[in-house]
Amino acid sequence: MAETSIEAGDRVLVTGATGFVGSAVLRALTARGVRVRVLARAEGNRTNLEDVDCEVAVGDMTDPESV
Repeated sequence: MAETSIEAGDRVLVTGATGFVGSAVLRALTARGVRVRVLARAEGNRTNLEDVDCEVAVGDMTDPESV
């Protein structure tokens, strides 16, 4: 199996970034210089995204059209 690594400048999508674990992943990635887009529900609490340099895409994993 090939090894994959994420490096500064790479782009990743993080789902669940509004939660406790997902926001920790988000912060770890942005600290490494990774460009992150998060998928967040329109009505979701985004407190864990505050003060983090990321792009927020509004959508829901259960709605294929929003993804």
